[in-house]
Amino acid sequence: MRVDDLLGTSSRIKVLISANRPRLGDTTLNLVPTRRPPWQREMERVMRATNPASLLSLVYAAETALFLRCQELSDLPDTIEEREAIRAATDDLLEIKIHRLKWPDYRRSDLAVVE
Repeated sequence: MRVDDLLGTSSRIKVLISANRPRLGDTTLNLVPTRRPPWQREMERVMRATNPASLLSLVYAAETALFLRCQELSDLPDTIEEREAIRAATDDLLEIKIHRLKWPDYRRSDLAVVE
């Protein structure tokens, strides 16, 4: 059994990857979609989650969607607003990991650094 099977993320990640993959025959990449991008839908699922058992897989799916969208956007100047929203979403995910999933906060100054 793979880790993805245990977490239940493999099928959701596969759907996100195929949804974000450019299709043959597309003349342009849809860099600024007219509807909400998949990462925003995934973030909404994370924010609404109440079951701690499913929260981790939702966080992983949101991180994957954010990563895929960042690859699409690159450093194009007309995507600044969305890139700022993505940065805020990653900050939100970190807070969720720390406070709801009880991950250690690596930003704390009192944590020892192992060299």
